[in-house]
Amino acid sequence: MGKLVDKLQQVKQSSGSGIGFFGRSQAAAAKPRAAAVLVSLGAKDVAAAEAAVKAGADALLFTGWTPKSDLRAFSSAAGTGNVLLGVWLAEGETGSYGTLKQVREAGASFAVVGTNASAHMLFEELDHFDRVVTLDAPQDDLALLLLRVQNLVPAQAALLRVGLNANAIARMSVAHYARLKLVVESLRFPVLATLDGAPETQSVPLLARIGFAGLVLPGAGVAADTLGSQVTALREELERTPISHEESESALLGGLVGLQGAAPAPQPQPEREPEREPERNPDHE
Repeated sequence: MGKLVDKLQQVKQSSGSGIGFFGRSQAAAAKPRAAAVLVSLGAKDVAAAEAAVKAGADALLFTGWTPKSDLRAFSSAAGTGNVLLGVWLAEGETGSYGTLKQVREAGASFAVVGTNASAHMLFEELDHFDRVVTLDAPQDDLALLLLRVQNLVPAQAALLRVGLNANAIARMSVAHYARLKLVVESLRFPVLATLDGAPETQSVPLLARIGFAGLVLPGAGVAADTLGSQVTALREELERTPISHEESESALLGGLVGLQGAAPAPQPQPEREPEREPERNPDHE
Protein backbone atom coordinates (compact mmCIF):
# COMPACT_ATOMS: atom_id res chain seq x y z
CA MET A 1 0.00 0.00 0.00
CA GLY A 2 1.31 3.44 -0.96
CA LYS A 3 1.11 6.68 0.97
CA LEU A 4 -1.84 8.08 -0.99
CA VAL A 5 -4.09 5.07 -0.43
CA ASP A 6 -3.02 5.03 3.20
CA LYS A 7 -3.96 8.72 3.51
CA LEU A 8 -7.36 8.15 1.91
CA GLN A 9 -8.07 5.49 4.52
CA GLN A 10 -6.74 7.54 7.42
CA VAL A 11 -8.99 10.55 6.80
CA LYS A 12 -12.06 8.42 7.55
CA GLN A 13 -10.69 7.45 10.94
CA SER A 14 -10.01 9.52 14.01
CA SER A 15 -6.31 9.50 14.89
CA GLY A 16 -6.78 10.68 18.45
CA SER A 17 -5.64 7.56 20.27
CA GLY A 18 -3.51 9.31 22.85
CA ILE A 19 -4.09 9.20 26.61
CA GLY A 20 -4.70 12.13 28.91
CA PHE A 21 -4.76 15.80 28.01
CA PHE A 22 -2.59 15.50 24.91
CA GLY A 23 -4.66 12.57 23.69
CA ARG A 24 -7.83 14.66 23.90
CA SER A 25 -6.16 17.48 22.02
CA GLN A 26 -5.09 15.15 19.22
CA ALA A 27 -8.58 13.65 18.96
CA ALA A 28 -10.10 17.10 18.57
CA ALA A 29 -7.61 18.01 15.86
CA ALA A 30 -8.05 14.83 13.80
CA LYS A 31 -11.76 14.35 13.16
CA PRO A 32 -12.79 11.69 10.63
CA ARG A 33 -13.94 12.98 7.25
CA ALA A 34 -15.98 11.53 4.43
CA ALA A 35 -13.26 12.28 1.85
CA ALA A 36 -9.76 13.70 1.53
CA VAL A 37 -9.01 17.20 0.25
CA LEU A 38 -6.45 17.57 -2.54
CA VAL A 39 -5.39 20.78 -4.28
CA SER A 40 -4.06 20.99 -7.85
CA LEU A 41 -1.44 23.68 -8.45
CA GLY A 42 0.90 24.95 -11.13
CA ALA A 43 4.57 25.88 -10.97
CA LYS A 44 3.81 29.51 -10.06
CA ASP A 45 1.44 28.75 -7.17
CA VAL A 46 3.93 28.28 -4.34
CA ALA A 47 2.16 30.80 -2.05
CA ALA A 48 -1.17 29.11 -2.72
CA ALA A 49 0.40 25.73 -1.91
CA GLU A 50 1.60 27.01 1.45
CA ALA A 51 -1.87 28.40 2.20
CA ALA A 52 -3.50 25.08 1.30
CA VAL A 53 -1.16 23.21 3.65
CA LYS A 54 -1.90 25.59 6.52
CA ALA A 55 -5.64 25.21 5.88
CA GLY A 56 -5.43 21.43 6.27
CA ALA A 57 -5.20 19.98 2.75
CA ASP A 58 -4.26 16.31 2.63
CA ALA A 59 -2.23 16.44 -0.57
CA LEU A 60 -0.86 18.84 -3.17
CA LEU A 61 -1.03 17.85 -6.84
CA PHE A 62 1.57 19.52 -9.04
CA THR A 63 0.16 19.76 -12.57
CA GLY A 64 2.07 19.89 -15.82
CA TRP A 65 5.07 17.94 -14.57
CA THR A 66 8.01 17.29 -16.87
CA PRO A 67 11.49 15.94 -16.06
CA LYS A 68 12.65 19.57 -15.93
CA SER A 69 10.11 20.61 -13.28
CA ASP A 70 11.46 21.90 -9.97
CA LEU A 71 9.43 20.54 -7.04
CA ARG A 72 11.64 21.74 -4.21
CA ALA A 73 9.38 24.60 -3.12
CA PHE A 74 6.29 22.37 -3.20
CA SER A 75 8.05 19.52 -1.43
CA SER A 76 9.15 21.93 1.28
CA ALA A 77 5.62 23.34 1.66
CA ALA A 78 4.11 19.86 1.88
CA GLY A 79 6.67 18.73 4.44
CA THR A 80 5.71 21.46 6.90
CA GLY A 81 2.23 19.97 7.37
CA ASN A 82 2.71 16.25 6.84
CA VAL A 83 0.96 16.66 3.48
CA LEU A 84 1.52 14.38 0.49
CA LEU A 85 2.92 15.70 -2.77
CA GLY A 86 1.86 14.19 -6.07
CA VAL A 87 2.51 15.07 -9.70
CA TRP A 88 0.29 15.05 -12.74
CA LEU A 89 2.25 14.44 -15.92
CA ALA A 90 1.98 17.24 -18.45
CA GLU A 91 -0.33 16.77 -21.42
CA GLY A 92 1.62 14.88 -24.06
CA GLU A 93 4.29 13.72 -21.58
CA THR A 94 4.19 9.96 -22.10
CA GLY A 95 7.15 9.11 -19.90
CA SER A 96 8.98 5.78 -19.94
CA TYR A 97 10.44 3.20 -17.58
CA GLY A 98 12.31 5.18 -14.92
CA THR A 99 10.09 8.27 -15.09
CA LEU A 100 8.28 7.55 -11.83
CA LYS A 101 11.61 6.96 -10.11
CA GLN A 102 12.50 10.54 -11.06
CA VAL A 103 9.18 11.69 -9.67
CA ARG A 104 9.75 9.94 -6.35
CA GLU A 105 13.30 11.22 -6.05
CA ALA A 106 11.92 14.74 -6.53
CA GLY A 107 9.81 14.27 -3.39
CA ALA A 108 6.46 13.02 -4.72
CA SER A 109 4.50 10.15 -3.15
CA PHE A 110 2.17 9.47 -6.08
CA ALA A 111 1.79 10.26 -9.77
CA VAL A 112 -1.23 10.79 -12.03
CA VAL A 113 -0.74 9.32 -15.49
CA GLY A 114 -2.93 9.63 -18.57
CA THR A 115 -4.26 6.80 -20.69
CA ASN A 116 -1.74 7.69 -23.42
CA ALA A 117 1.24 7.49 -21.06
CA SER A 118 3.80 4.72 -21.39
CA ALA A 119 2.58 1.45 -19.90
CA HIS A 120 6.15 0.79 -18.73
CA MET A 121 5.57 3.22 -15.85
CA LEU A 122 2.94 0.91 -14.41
CA PHE A 123 5.53 -1.75 -13.74
CA GLU A 124 8.35 0.23 -12.14
CA GLU A 125 9.26 -1.40 -8.84
CA LEU A 126 8.77 1.43 -6.35
CA ASP A 127 7.96 0.88 -2.69
CA HIS A 128 5.25 3.00 -1.06
CA PHE A 129 4.47 4.86 -4.27
CA ASP A 130 1.00 5.03 -5.81
CA ARG A 131 0.01 5.23 -9.46
CA VAL A 132 -3.22 7.06 -10.28
CA VAL A 133 -4.85 6.58 -13.69
CA THR A 134 -6.96 9.33 -15.22
CA LEU A 135 -10.47 8.62 -16.46
CA ASP A 136 -13.08 10.73 -18.22
CA ALA A 137 -16.68 10.59 -17.07
CA PRO A 138 -18.59 8.16 -19.36
CA GLN A 139 -21.01 9.92 -21.70
CA ASP A 140 -23.01 6.88 -22.82
CA ASP A 141 -23.91 3.38 -21.68
CA LEU A 142 -21.20 1.69 -23.75
CA ALA A 143 -18.48 3.88 -22.24
CA LEU A 144 -19.90 3.13 -18.81
CA LEU A 145 -19.73 -0.59 -19.49
CA LEU A 146 -16.17 -0.43 -20.82
CA LEU A 147 -15.10 1.52 -17.74
CA ARG A 148 -14.74 -1.75 -15.84
CA VAL A 149 -11.88 -2.66 -18.18
CA GLN A 150 -9.79 -0.13 -16.22
CA ASN A 151 -9.75 -2.62 -13.37
CA LEU A 152 -7.16 -4.54 -15.35
CA VAL A 153 -4.64 -1.70 -14.97
CA PRO A 154 -2.15 -2.23 -12.09
CA ALA A 155 -2.93 1.13 -10.50
CA GLN A 156 -3.76 2.02 -6.91
CA ALA A 157 -6.29 4.82 -7.50
CA ALA A 158 -8.18 6.62 -10.25
CA LEU A 159 -8.74 10.30 -10.98
CA LEU A 160 -12.10 11.01 -12.60
CA ARG A 161 -11.96 14.19 -14.65
CA VAL A 162 -15.49 15.43 -14.14
CA GLY A 163 -14.68 19.09 -13.44
CA LEU A 164 -17.87 19.66 -11.46
CA ASN A 165 -18.57 23.31 -10.65
CA ALA A 166 -20.82 24.61 -7.90
CA ASN A 167 -23.78 25.17 -10.24
CA ALA A 168 -23.53 21.69 -11.81
CA ILE A 169 -23.42 20.02 -8.40
CA ALA A 170 -26.34 22.04 -7.07
CA ARG A 171 -28.48 21.11 -10.11
CA MET A 172 -27.36 17.48 -10.38
CA SER A 173 -30.16 15.19 -11.52
CA VAL A 174 -30.95 11.74 -10.19
CA ALA A 175 -29.72 10.21 -13.46
CA HIS A 176 -26.37 12.05 -13.24
CA TYR A 177 -25.95 11.04 -9.60
CA ALA A 178 -26.67 7.40 -10.43
CA ARG A 179 -24.18 7.43 -13.32
CA LEU A 180 -21.38 8.83 -11.13
CA LYS A 181 -22.27 6.38 -8.37
CA LEU A 182 -22.02 3.52 -10.86
CA VAL A 183 -18.56 4.72 -11.93
CA VAL A 184 -17.31 4.62 -8.34
CA GLU A 185 -18.89 1.24 -7.66
CA SER A 186 -17.52 -0.27 -10.89
CA LEU A 187 -13.86 0.37 -10.04
CA ARG A 188 -11.84 -1.73 -7.63
CA PHE A 189 -9.71 1.18 -6.36
CA PRO A 190 -10.43 4.56 -4.70
CA VAL A 191 -11.70 7.29 -7.01
CA LEU A 192 -10.70 10.96 -6.81
CA ALA A 193 -12.82 13.60 -8.53
CA THR A 194 -11.76 16.94 -9.99
CA LEU A 195 -13.83 20.00 -9.13
CA ASP A 196 -14.14 23.23 -11.09
CA GLY A 197 -14.15 25.55 -8.13
CA ALA A 198 -15.28 25.18 -4.53
CA PRO A 199 -18.68 23.51 -4.09
CA GLU A 200 -21.49 25.04 -2.06
CA THR A 201 -21.72 23.88 1.53
CA GLN A 202 -25.01 22.04 1.04
CA SER A 203 -23.59 20.14 -1.96
CA VAL A 204 -20.66 18.53 -0.14
CA PRO A 205 -22.72 15.67 1.41
CA LEU A 206 -23.96 14.77 -2.08
CA LEU A 207 -20.37 14.34 -3.32
CA ALA A 208 -19.59 12.20 -0.29
CA ARG A 209 -22.64 10.00 -0.96
CA ILE A 210 -21.40 9.31 -4.48
CA GLY A 211 -18.43 7.68 -2.83
CA PHE A 212 -15.47 9.77 -3.95
CA ALA A 213 -12.44 9.05 -1.79
CA GLY A 214 -10.97 12.49 -2.45
CA LEU A 215 -11.98 15.83 -3.95
CA VAL A 216 -9.46 17.86 -5.97
CA LEU A 217 -9.85 21.62 -5.65
CA PRO A 218 -8.29 23.75 -8.42
CA GLY A 219 -5.69 26.09 -6.93
CA ALA A 220 -3.84 27.30 -10.01
CA GLY A 221 -4.14 31.07 -10.28
CA VAL A 222 -6.25 31.34 -7.10
CA ALA A 223 -5.17 33.87 -4.48
CA ALA A 224 -3.56 32.27 -1.45
CA ASP A 225 -6.11 33.67 1.04
CA THR A 226 -9.04 32.60 -1.12
CA LEU A 227 -7.69 29.08 -1.58
CA GLY A 228 -6.99 28.73 2.13
CA SER A 229 -10.59 29.67 2.93
CA GLN A 230 -11.91 27.19 0.34
CA VAL A 231 -9.83 24.34 1.75
CA THR A 232 -10.92 25.13 5.31
CA ALA A 233 -14.61 25.30 4.37
CA LEU A 234 -14.48 22.04 2.40
CA ARG A 235 -12.56 20.22 5.11
CA GLU A 236 -14.94 21.35 7.87
CA GLU A 237 -18.03 20.37 5.86
CA LEU A 238 -16.55 16.93 5.18
CA GLU A 239 -16.01 16.54 8.92
CA ARG A 240 -19.70 17.30 9.51
CA THR A 241 -20.82 14.84 6.84
CA PRO A 242 -21.70 11.44 8.38
CA ILE A 243 -19.65 8.53 7.11
CA SER A 244 -22.00 5.72 6.14
CA HIS A 245 -20.28 2.36 6.48
CA GLU A 246 -23.23 0.60 4.89
CA GLU A 247 -22.89 2.57 1.66
CA SER A 248 -19.20 1.77 1.49
CA GLU A 249 -20.13 -1.81 0.67
CA SER A 250 -20.91 -2.25 -2.98
CA ALA A 251 -24.51 -3.39 -3.10
CA LEU A 252 -24.40 -3.02 -6.86
CA LEU A 253 -21.45 -5.25 -7.60
CA GLY A 254 -22.49 -7.75 -4.99
CA GLY A 255 -26.05 -7.83 -6.31
CA LEU A 256 -27.22 -7.14 -9.83
CA VAL A 257 -23.87 -7.06 -11.61
CA GLY A 258 -22.48 -9.82 -9.47
CA LEU A 259 -25.32 -12.13 -10.36
CA GLN A 260 -24.88 -11.49 -14.06
CA GLY A 261 -21.22 -12.42 -14.01
CA ALA A 262 -21.38 -15.29 -11.55
CA ALA A 263 -21.96 -18.92 -12.36
CA PRO A 264 -25.40 -20.24 -11.42
CA ALA A 265 -25.62 -21.65 -7.94
CA PRO A 266 -25.37 -25.45 -7.95
CA GLN A 267 -28.65 -27.22 -7.36
CA PRO A 268 -28.74 -29.57 -4.36
CA GLN A 269 -28.58 -33.22 -5.34
CA PRO A 270 -31.35 -35.46 -3.99
CA GLU A 271 -30.20 -37.84 -1.31
CA ARG A 272 -29.94 -41.46 -2.40
CA GLU A 273 -31.64 -44.09 -0.35
CA PRO A 274 -29.22 -46.58 1.24
CA GLU A 275 -29.05 -49.86 -0.60
CA ARG A 276 -30.77 -52.72 1.14
CA GLU A 277 -28.89 -55.91 1.78
CA PRO A 278 -30.40 -58.95 0.01
CA GLU A 279 -32.50 -61.11 2.23
CA ARG A 280 -30.92 -64.41 3.20
CA ASN A 281 -32.63 -67.62 2.16
CA PRO A 282 -32.03 -70.26 4.86
CA ASP A 283 -32.62 -73.12 2.37
CA HIS A 284 -29.46 -72.19 0.48
CA GLU A 285 -27.26 -72.00 3.50
